[in-house]
Amino acid sequence: MPTEQRVARVRPRAEVPYRAVICEELVACSTNALGDSLRALVLTGSLARREETVVSRTKGTMLRSDVECLAVLHDGHPRPPAALVRQLCRSLAARLAARGVLCRVGLSVVRADYLRRLPPHIFSYELRACGEVLCGEQRILELIPPISAAQIDREDAWRTLSNRMIEQLEPLADTSGKAQEDLHYRTLKLCLDLGTSVLVFTNLYEAGYAARARRFAELAKMAVKAGLPFAAGNFARQLRECTAAKLNQRPSDARRVKTFAREIGGFAQRAWLWELREMLNVAEDDAALLVREFARQQGLWRRLRGWAYCLRRRGWVFSLPSWPRWLRLATRYSPRYAIYLAAFRLHGLWLRDGGDGASGADELRQIAALLPLQRIRSSSLSVPKLAAEISRNYHKFLAETRA
Repeated sequence: MPTEQRVARVRPRAEVPYRAVICEELVACSTNALGDSLRALVLTGSLARREETVVSRTKGTMLRSDVECLAVLHDGHPRPPAALVRQLCRSLAARLAARGVLCRVGLSVVRADYLRRLPPHIFSYELRACGEVLCGEQRILELIPPISAAQIDREDAWRTLSNRMIEQLEPLADTSGKAQEDLHYRTLKLCLDLGTSVLVFTNLYEAGYAARARRFAELAKMAVKAGLPFAAGNFARQLRECTAAKLNQRPSDARRVKTFAREIGGFAQRAWLWELREMLNVAEDDAALLVREFARQQGLWRRLRGWAYCLRRRGWVFSLPSWPRWLRLATRYSPRYAIYLAAFRLHGLWLRDGGDGASGADELRQIAALLPLQRIRSSSLSVPKLAAEISRNYHKFLAETRA
């Protein structure tokens, strides 16, 4: 078994005033709401790594990256109701806005067993390496099982890539003036996590965007040996530029949004198929067959568990009309894999015709048939409308579960 690698804590940026404000409010609000039950408060994500994206606004500093943290409770203390946690997040965001820091706040309330049972995923690795304890038990993160980069679950990396591809599709349904800016930022995130995903598959993963950009540059020099499915040198250049933009080291060029989105999207399409083939150890190129085989190997119980989650989320009564179709889909896919396959196919259509209506109606209907929930009539399907449906299904059935 690989030994644990020592990982340097990522600190690419000096302390900034808004960060002190965020940490102060997180501690004050969390300790006030959770009281003696709070064992530790842990800052996670890009803010903990000092890799957040910051935009100056007239009303203050806006973070494009979410503020994410874990509140770890003492054993024996009940978790607060979900509604209370959501209210706490809203209150935190409002207090920060009043102090000139505009951001979204995510707070997860867990017990110590959550840390002990974390699987070998990217999140677990980065939380142990880069998480920052803001108050409470300073060594709480040592409860996370140590893992090496080579032990990270490859399916977790493929899921991360799939999620980012869905997020890149979401601005297609946006008719506001912010759609282009949003597409540019989501493409930047797709580029970063595409690099992350490929590095997991090549056992070269490291915590931190800057470290991964350097690693990928090294990988690009041996791309033929690594068997990568795209021009690694070209992607390494894009990854280096996106990393600099994400870390606010260089202005991001938003003038060529569509070209940039198509370039990164093309890399993502090829990597998505390559990673599936690597996990299955096959040479097949048909995405539907690959996903079907991957779902078959996961087993019927795991597929049914995913559909049971859909049933709970949708409700027995409201989901009743969907049961026949769900049963048919369950013989081939889990909800997650069905939505990922729909997203991959629509992503490919968008890259080919730009969502200008040139896509065939039959192909759009086939993609829509993969989704657990459908609101659009077949006669009015389009790439933007289907992108909105995929986003809706993703956020309702996938975003809050690993099933």
